[in-house]
Amino acid sequence: MKNNFRKSVKRWLALAMTAIMLFAMAPVTMAAGTGSITISNSNDGSTYKLYELATWSVADDGSVYNIKVENQFTNVLTESIINTLNGKSVTLTQDSDGYWPVNSDYQSYATSMAETIANGSYTAAAEKTGTGSALTFDGLDLGYYLIVETATTGDVISTAPILVPVVSSTTAATVYLKSSKPTVTKVIEKGGSDYSKTTEDIGDTISYRLDAVVPKYDTNATANSITFTLTDQASKGLTVDLTSVKVYGVASDGTETLLVTPAAYSVSSLSSISGTSDEYDGGNSFTVDFVYSAIQNYAYVSVRYNAKLNTNCVVEGDGNPNEVKLTYTNNYTTGEKYTTEWTEVRTYTYQFSIYKKALTTSGSGYEALAGAKFVVYKYDDTQLNNYGEQVKYYYASSGATTVSTASDTPENIDGTDYSYIFTTDADGYIYLTGLDAGKYIIKEVEAPSGYNLASDVEFEITTETQSGAAVEIRTDSNITKAGTETTGENNSTTKKVEIEDTKGVSLPGTGGIGTTLFTFGGLALVILAAIMFIAYTKKQRKQA
Repeated sequence: MKNNFRKSVKRWLALAMTAIMLFAMAPVTMAAGTGSITISNSNDGSTYKLYELATWSVADDGSVYNIKVENQFTNVLTESIINTLNGKSVTLTQDSDGYWPVNSDYQSYATSMAETIANGSYTAAAEKTGTGSALTFDGLDLGYYLIVETATTGDVISTAPILVPVVSSTTAATVYLKSSKPTVTKVIEKGGSDYSKTTEDIGDTISYRLDAVVPKYDTNATANSITFTLTDQASKGLTVDLTSVKVYGVASDGTETLLVTPAAYSVSSLSSISGTSDEYDGGNSFTVDFVYSAIQNYAYVSVRYNAKLNTNCVVEGDGNPNEVKLTYTNNYTTGEKYTTEWTEVRTYTYQFSIYKKALTTSGSGYEALAGAKFVVYKYDDTQLNNYGEQVKYYYASSGATTVSTASDTPENIDGTDYSYIFTTDADGYIYLTGLDAGKYIIKEVEAPSGYNLASDVEFEITTETQSGAAVEIRTDSNITKAGTETTGENNSTTKKVEIEDTKGVSLPGTGGIGTTLFTFGGLALVILAAIMFIAYTKKQRKQA
């Protein structure tokens, strides 16, 4: 009986001691605890894998010890690294560039570790998708972790692999991703300003500029494996001149350096294009492929080239588009690429008609005059009579879609050579096209037989614009003449300038000086003969 009692007491004492020991050990286990890692600015849609390289214990002074490398990572986290880390305080600090707040003596090994893992069979401790905001991995053992962005779907350059020490169960290890987001812009350069939309004459040279921000990668990235390509395409109304392409590297202070091909880039024309709409069918395209190692130290690259507005252009309507997109490596670890949306600019050109008329014989209305010849000038206040460059493009008839060019073979009328002369058709019309917005002068150089020349007529093509770098241009234009305005959309017979001729002797205008001298000389002889006749008659009367 006593023996049984003693055995029971010993059994209860043993259980009590066990309980006391477990209770005493509990605080140690709780002190070890679990921690967390927070990515404060995760890329939306990107995949992040977390690899637990090792676990450890943390002393009160922050130093780590009892480091145990996970079996699968013994060839990644080497013995020399462990020996160096053992007993060292691993803290969360920020480097001079402000990029990586988590640093250790072996942060530089992160990229090579990630490459080893990518080429082998390793199991991640956790995997999450970025949301564009904070992303947290919790319930983590205190230890050493590697974060690798394995899939990048957004436009931001993937972060370099990061080594993160988890040293506290109460304070999360927070990392901030280095953000680099390449962008591309496209503008039309005109008159010292940048525009997204301009108006031009057919035949005008248009200057384009493409500026693309150069992405920044981790220093361990292999430059030769990085893609950075601009694709530019124009609609069929624009003829691109590839010989005009020039490329500059631009520093953060704006200093430009002319880059050379093929050391820094190469230009290739494309046989076909795939634009955002059918407007680009029949157009032309090219790419600029950059050598990343040659541009990586610039803030951005600037591509400049010229194109001409040709006779295939859209007149009025939606204009003539030209667009660019940028393709670049957004994850150098996996080789993934990202392509931006198209950035577009447009060029517009306009049309109008000249209608030649005269009063009917009865005076009850007007009739069309065929055969009247005109020259149309751009208004230029630096030239005699403000006659600037001559207009030369027209439609053969109303509603015609083919743009023709008046003959550039000079025609002499009254001693003056005119390069581009337009003649009214049987309906009294001339249909001009391919005109920039601005002022013009219509000069009649030869009237139909029996009619006098009309005086010069000034008119202006106007569009609605907004101030600023991106000028918004209305797709239809107005014609303003002598205080009146006619508006029409894609209808040259509606937008017209009416010019009236009067019957009478068709005297020469301001043509050749030789013809003018003969004319006035003849008149002088007639007047002199009349005076002599009158004088002779008076003399005869006196003698009689």
